[in-house]
Amino acid sequence: NEDRLKGILGWSAKEFEDLEQIKKHFRDKKMVNKDLGSVYENFDFENDLTVHYESKVLCKNGEYKWLEWNIKNYYDEETLFFTARDITSKKEYQKNGKLLEQAVEMEDLKNRFFNNLSHEFKTPLNIILSTVQLVMNYIEVNNEYPDYNMFNKCLSNIKQNSYRILKIANNLIDMSKIDGNFYSINMGNYNIVEVVENIVQSLAEYMKDNKRNIIFDTMEEEIITACDPDQIERIILNLLSNAMKFTSHGGNIYVDMEVNDRCNKVIIKISNDGEKINFEDRLRIFERFTQSESLLTRRAEGTGIGLTLVKSLVKLHNGEVYVNTEFEEGTQFCIELPIRKIKKFKNNNVREKSIVSKVEKFNIEFSDIYN
Repeated sequence: NEDRLKGILGWSAKEFEDLEQIKKHFRDKKMVNKDLGSVYENFDFENDLTVHYESKVLCKNGEYKWLEWNIKNYYDEETLFFTARDITSKKEYQKNGKLLEQAVEMEDLKNRFFNNLSHEFKTPLNIILSTVQLVMNYIEVNNEYPDYNMFNKCLSNIKQNSYRILKIANNLIDMSKIDGNFYSINMGNYNIVEVVENIVQSLAEYMKDNKRNIIFDTMEEEIITACDPDQIERIILNLLSNAMKFTSHGGNIYVDMEVNDRCNKVIIKISNDGEKINFEDRLRIFERFTQSESLLTRRAEGTGIGLTLVKSLVKLHNGEVYVNTEFEEGTQFCIELPIRKIKKFKNNNVREKSIVSKVEKFNIEFSDIYN
């Protein structure tokens, strides 16, 4: 069918009218990709009656198409019967399938690598931190060193930067678990107002020591909903750390809680009166390894993975987190969580944690803030 032939390859029937012309096209590699050889070179004219062959053919418009050939020999040296069908879409599908398979395999290898690497970080870090703490305690108790302040400052720097590496390791481990669907949260019915308020109160003295003010306000005293207090604490601490980075000395950080008009969501707002984030950055700031371009020149440090982790943890609570684009003074992050309860589950009081445990969490979460 000349129309069919011309529709697929653009070649006219006249160019296929005799064997010599076909041989010429294949021998000169005008029609077949040079890496695949030619039909003529792979065809035993004397013995083969029918050959099934796939080749990448150069069309008249300069593009390549994959064709599946059926070539029949009718015992006539001058007569070969060629039929072909276009399998370009099939080949592209197979190629894309292999690329996707390779990409999934590579992603799995990458996640396992980061997970193993992060675990390898934690063992020496724990030894370093334990040793530093031991030395600091010895210096404080014995007070034998004339340069006590200098030693204490150096050891504090070692400790802070060790916490910073530990924070990165923890984030990488948890992101790997989330990507692999191995991260679990322990849901229960808790008063989320109390959960958030306890975090803010515990941080008040820390913020004061770092010359920032933190202010908590809520429209409701009790909102019982299904959540994991440990993960809520991590979400809030991460966002407060982010707010603190970009709040100048003497600046204010606000934590507000309210219920939406339909009373089916609790909204937690964390804002500061520091520098605003560009509109474009607000849309992409939750992407992995992304930092706001407008903030890179400031003193802020970080890997760009913290907000991605926040988004993932909020999503595990069936909620969403976003930057309020209408907020005028500084930057405001909003967390919306559904108000729901787990059946046959008693309401729980917020679990109390030791002061040491809380202080260590603060030190780890705020370790990338340098004053």
